[in-house]
Amino acid sequence: MYDAPSPEDQEAVQRYLTEHTLVRADATRKKYLCQGFLAGVAYARGQEIKARKQRVVEAAESYLAGPQTYRRIFTVAADHSITVKELRYALEKARAQAGAA
Repeated sequence: MYDAPSPEDQEAVQRYLTEHTLVRADATRKKYLCQGFLAGVAYARGQEIKARKQRVVEAAESYLAGPQTYRRIFTVAADHSITVKELRYALEKARAQAGAA
């Protein structure tokens, strides 16, 4: 037959269950904290990309509004904190749209 567990065994089982529950709860909390952090990072990155696109558009408008010299493209790109490659791409895209219209 089955013998009743000793008090030490009951205490050991209870301690194990308590620790296991705490560990699982801690793991779940950490999981949700990580998910929240990653969601925040993704949101911030999205905002950064939107701001950069806006700066590229403003730089292209600025360049097209003034004299269009070879040296000025570097100055405008530096003033708007973007790369020359981004500015040239935006200008090509704007010229293609103007040509298509």
